Amino acid sequence: MDQSETDSPIDALRAWVDLRPGRASELAQILGVSTQVVVGWLDGSASPAPQQERAIDKMLRMDKAFRCSLPVFQENEDEHYAYSFAGSGFVVRFKNRLFILTAKHVRELILDSTTVRIWVGDFSLPFNRESVPQSLEPEADFAILEIDQGHLTNDQRKNLHPLDLDKQLGLPIDTLLSGAILAMRGFPDELYQVHYDLDYFEKHKLTPYSYSIDGRYDGAETTSQLHRVRYFAANRPVTDHSGMSGSPWIIESCQDPQWDLALVGLHVRGNQELAQFIRVDLLLAALNHIVESSPH
Repeated sequence: MDQSETDSPIDALRAWVDLRPGRASELAQILGVSTQVVVGWLDGSASPAPQQERAIDKMLRMDKAFRCSLPVFQENEDEHYAYSFAGSGFVVRFKNRLFILTAKHVRELILDSTTVRIWVGDFSLPFNRESVPQSLEPEADFAILEIDQGHLTNDQRKNLHPLDLDKQLGLPIDTLLSGAILAMRGFPDELYQVHYDLDYFEKHKLTPYSYSIDGRYDGAETTSQLHRVRYFAANRPVTDHSGMSGSPWIIESCQDPQWDLALVGLHVRGNQELAQFIRVDLLLAALNHIVESSPH
């Protein structure tokens, strides 16, 4: 069992902050309290109210679900520019196989699949096949890379945190999206995912820094099968969402709590007010086609 599932909410909160030094103020913003209140919880001088404990538990469960989200890089031959940032992606498990989902336009920024680099700790994921729709329709803006599990060690498998899509085969997506609050986590360009000013010997020169945003489901587009999320009004620390394409959209809250944290789609474009995503049912159909056409 995960340690966060056995600790008290405050113990789990302390562990979250220990992994992110100096980010108590960010935590306070997420939970809608002052930084002083969070510091009091962490040093034991104050305790959260039951409603606040529930909010902490929900935030930690969302954070755990979003461990699936990873930055996508291209490895270059130029030793001075060893990596280029392409966008975001996320790991899923479907019928005992592991896949990376990302946007097709992210994949097309990379020369070929042999130069795709998705780092998990100190190793880059190995792939044995990919599927990229040929259609130019907006709802076909996704790419699927299958992770070669035969080249993963047990420790490497443990470092992956895939969303389990087998559990979502019965997802009543049309019903759940009505009025749902959705959240996304990805890796925007603005946060410098590759830092070329670092010393040459700094490992990889990669500085991945994720960013989360939420909003309310805003319906389907009339000219395509894309769907919209309208962001909540707030002072956002990130002003440009370039690099977020390929990120997962999950349910933050909906009318049926058993589906909270379920995947609803893949982010393909957006601005400061609206985002567009490909719905999960299209992604599941594509994954099922891969599994049926190329069995192990």
